Amino acid sequence: MLPGKGDTAEGGSKDSTVPAPKLQEKESVEKARAFYNNLTPTKKPKLPKPHNAITIAVSSRALFLMEEEQKIYREQGLEEYVRYQLEHESEPFKPGAAFPFVKNADSLQECPWVPIWDRYRELFELAALNSSEAYIGQAIQSVYCVDQCSSLMERTLGVDGGDKPVGVLGLYQECLLISMDAHMVKMALVEGEQRHGSVICSGSRQCDMQRLEQQLNIPAQGHGVLAPGQSEKESVEKARAFYNNLTPTKKPKLPKPHNAITIAVSSRALFLMEEEQKIYREQGLEEYVRYQLEHESEPFKPGAAFPFVKALEAVNAHLRALYPDSEDLFDIVLMTNNHAQVGVRLINTINHYNLLIERFCMTGGNSPIGYLKAYHTNLYLSSDGQKVQEAIEEGIAAATIFSPSQNVSVQEEQLRVAFDGDAVLFSDESEQIVKEHGLDMFFEHEKAYENKPLAQGPLKCFLEALGRLQKKFYLKGMRMNCPIRTYLVTARSAASSGARALKTLRSWGLETDEALFLAGAPKGPLLEKIRPHIFFDDQMFHVEGAQEMGTIAAHVPYGVAQRHRHKPVQNTK
Repeated sequence: MLPGKGDTAEGGSKDSTVPAPKLQEKESVEKARAFYNNLTPTKKPKLPKPHNAITIAVSSRALFLMEEEQKIYREQGLEEYVRYQLEHESEPFKPGAAFPFVKNADSLQECPWVPIWDRYRELFELAALNSSEAYIGQAIQSVYCVDQCSSLMERTLGVDGGDKPVGVLGLYQECLLISMDAHMVKMALVEGEQRHGSVICSGSRQCDMQRLEQQLNIPAQGHGVLAPGQSEKESVEKARAFYNNLTPTKKPKLPKPHNAITIAVSSRALFLMEEEQKIYREQGLEEYVRYQLEHESEPFKPGAAFPFVKALEAVNAHLRALYPDSEDLFDIVLMTNNHAQVGVRLINTINHYNLLIERFCMTGGNSPIGYLKAYHTNLYLSSDGQKVQEAIEEGIAAATIFSPSQNVSVQEEQLRVAFDGDAVLFSDESEQIVKEHGLDMFFEHEKAYENKPLAQGPLKCFLEALGRLQKKFYLKGMRMNCPIRTYLVTARSAASSGARALKTLRSWGLETDEALFLAGAPKGPLLEKIRPHIFFDDQMFHVEGAQEMGTIAAHVPYGVAQRHRHKPVQNTK
């Protein structure tokens, strides 16, 4: 018979009765409800299933900065290391080398189109790999505390005893492992058939590639990225066979960008792409790319900048013959906002004409101007006036290049460059006097300030670079037959305003091989005799006049002339 309400269990007193289980359950439920009510609601989306997701496994040392902890481990041992981690587990780690990559991969989950794919769950899955359970707590804390990082990094795997956690990667398909431990990456690559690995190096320190290759014992590709799914022996044999079958080329080694004179040229300046541009304007991007792919085996025809680029390469050949180890050379960079798929046709065209252009920058529709400084650009040539204007505003020598109205042969063995003076080599201060006060005041001003150098213009630095190479030829006794020849072609008159121009060049330590003062006469006929590979001027009137006479001319959108371009200008002469 069960005990009654007033009875005791097994004859005991009322004081020894066991508390009612229902009362414990009620308290437990109330506590749980209060706990969950106080929780801050989260908006974390449902995790993808591992067999559908693109899994990115990141080691804790790659994701977070753990230099201090690693130092304790090396110097004081495992026990002190674990004690330190437990004492500081409420303090989040600072972001490490892989943090920005993980942050951006995670941000893709929150894009507006993610719910559309929710049914398929083909998303990024982020997993943190730890070689010890000692600091899993701190790692988890860091995931949620450091800049609200990675709302989807739910899987945190730890293996006690310091074992490498590579075995758990078998749970995932198409997994990318990012680690600072080269040995872990090697194990992942050797054991996994569909696995890719990369050793990441922090930007704050140099990556010792030689030491890395010794650790891996596998030839590294690029910056520590290894061939997936191959044993060491297979990787080495395939690499050796690949290089043995290569046809030897005679292309010279490219100079380092910070030593070279970098000339950035757009694809439309270097090649004729009028038909392709028409398709793009009338039919859109998809049809444009499709057309390019269908015709990628057909080389483009040479464009306005083509003779100039060929002349630059001829100068490089002379310099290499005289100075085999020198890196003071022209380095041509193809700078284009073309789609990357068009790159194959551009490469085929460059190889067709035997051009030595190895550096490409294809921005897929975005403006390439932001990359010009990164390439240490000395001159940027484009057929897009808006981009040239942006480059000028960034302090980069730039010009909009135009094809001549008629084809005229140019010197192939000597680079010839002609410059206007004001607003090209020099500032536009003198032109401002002409526009505002007329020629008479201009002549008086130039006479009064004859010994005061003009401020530099946008292309002064390019003339300076040409002069640096010319001096290398002069040292070899080639002043009279130098492969580079420069010209000053200006509307100034020699007697009244020419002296200040020449004295300004002298004050800079520069000179031009020829100085032609036209006193306002048209420049086209004289340029026809010079036949330069390119002529720079700030006024479209002179650019168009040069075009009509068969000269490749480039417009420099700088100075006061640009403000008056669309207004009638009185001839005060």
